[in-house]
Amino acid sequence: MSIPNIDSGLYAKLSNAAAVTSIVSTKIYNLINVENTALPYLVFYMASGINANVNPSQFHRYVYRVDCWETTAKKARILAGAVHDALDGQALSLTGHTNFWT
Repeated sequence: MSIPNIDSGLYAKLSNAAAVTSIVSTKIYNLINVENTALPYLVFYMASGINANVNPSQFHRYVYRVDCWETTAKKARILAGAVHDALDGQALSLTGHTNFWT
């Protein structure tokens, strides 16, 4: 069983979203941020995941979290909206796998 590289698909989608990069530039991190990173930035990581084992196609369900770090709550909500727009209903590019719900 191979596990899809969702991290690279998420990073690609976020780093190519103009509304996201206009706020955080290239400060999009997987799991942890670089020490002393100035706000704003994003951190994404897998929060949970299961192999649903409901059919032979190896259906997996992964839940990722994207934390939006900003200087104020209002700016964080704006960044969260940009992240939502970049990911909601969008397909991720996953080599050898099919993404059907983001």
